[in-house]
Amino acid sequence: MGLDLNVSLYSIIIVTIVLIASTITDLKKRVIEPWLCLALVLAAFIDQPKDYAMSLLGLAVGFIPFFLMAIAGNGGGGDALLAGAVGWSTHLYLAAYTLLGATFLYAFVLLIVVIVTKDKKKQLPFAPFMLSGWLLSLFAII
Repeated sequence: MGLDLNVSLYSIIIVTIVLIASTITDLKKRVIEPWLCLALVLAAFIDQPKDYAMSLLGLAVGFIPFFLMAIAGNGGGGDALLAGAVGWSTHLYLAAYTLLGATFLYAFVLLIVVIVTKDKKKQLPFAPFMLSGWLLSLFAII
């Protein structure tokens, strides 16, 4: 009963691996490695068939909001790169579901952390939420 998004199992596996690796580095070093994002984008070129219009829209949906937040000082450039790479590597709708899920999870957890710690300037690494949003999206489309 899921949506037919024409996303291959190869893409799902590669995105999952990159999101897990990004989560580990983001939690340990508070950095999302740019080479992981590049590897994800390059791996997407191997995947056939590819709807490049939907991939470009996915890239835009992922990259632009996080890039604007990074410019405003409310996030990192690695978040924008990772979100754009996920958008490019998957379908527009799957990227949008992932980012919406990640954003809502992030806001919910941040609200709880701020209430508990009273630290209004608290920032959390975003990659774990991107991985969670990705997994929720996969379950939603199955």
